[in-house]
Order: sequence, then structure tokens, then C-alpha cells
Amino acid sequence: MDEATPTLTSPRLALRPVDGNDVAALHQHWTDPGVRRYLWDDEVISREQVEDLVTQSAQLFAERGYGLWAIRHRDSDDLLGCGGYWEFHEPPQLELVLSLSPAHWGQGVAAEACDRLIRYAFDELGVGEVRASTDAPNEPSRRLIERLGFRDSHRADVGGLDTLFFTVSRSAYGPDDPAV
Repeated sequence: MDEATPTLTSPRLALRPVDGNDVAALHQHWTDPGVRRYLWDDEVISREQVEDLVTQSAQLFAERGYGLWAIRHRDSDDLLGCGGYWEFHEPPQLELVLSLSPAHWGQGVAAEACDRLIRYAFDELGVGEVRASTDAPNEPSRRLIERLGFRDSHRADVGGLDTLFFTVSRSAYGPDDPAV
């Protein structure tokens, strides 16, 4: 991997930019009913859509230094989830995204992965603020976002879905201590 596709680590996790070898595992992960419920608005996405997203992510890393990372335990090849940065809405806005397999919910994996991704945005991308959003009914996601130090930004109807928007600034996130 080159500098445009950095591997990130945390105490328990390794986050590696997604690539073609991840397509089957990502497809299985993203079509899991617990994952797709809010991530894909319960749509079962095709393998081709996953391939396209992996290709787009590689282009984003090459051009902008961000994209999607596969989340794994440092000592395992099993996919736990996926996280990173993607542009949404009009005009496009960069947002933190995360999906985690239900078998790993409630174990601190999401918070640890998000913390590493947020620190990457501040320290490596040089952004002053990280944005995130979630469907209003997704209480676990909202609680995680708030626990990480994000503050309510606004609420809007996005494609017929009640959506909550959040932001956290570098100064509010804290200089060295993980927010998890």
C-alpha cells in the first residue's frame, strides 16, 4: 500500500482500505438484515454495487486520501465491518460512515473504529470538523455518535427519511485522549 491508501490501527483493530479481495465479504456484510436496515434503507444491494463502491473508494484514496476501510481485529482476517468517509447530499458533504456486523455490536468495536477514523480526519486530512448522520429511529447509532462527542447540527427529511445530522470539531474532540 502506498501513502494514498493508509492502513490504520488502534489497540484492537486494523483498518485497511477496501479492495477487490473484500467484495464477497462486504457483500455478505452489507446485505445482513441488521446492517442493511439503516445503511441501505433495507435494500439488498447487488455484488456489482459493492464492486462499484470498492472501485470508487480506491479512486477516492488516490485522489483525496480517504475512502472506505475494512475493519478487522488486528489478529484476524474476518471482516467485522466497514468505515470511512463518503460524500452525501447536495451539495456534497463529507461524512463519517460505519457499518458493523451484529455479532460485534456492544463490544466497543464501533467506538474504537470511529475514534481512529475521526483522528485520521483531523490529523491526516486536516479537516476542522467531522460530520455524521443517522436515521432518527437508529438509536444505537445516535448514542454512539453522541458518546464520541458529536453535537446535534440539524434534522431534515432526506429521501423521505427523518435524518439527524451531527458535527464534532477538532477542538471539541480532544487533543490526545480517545473519546471512547
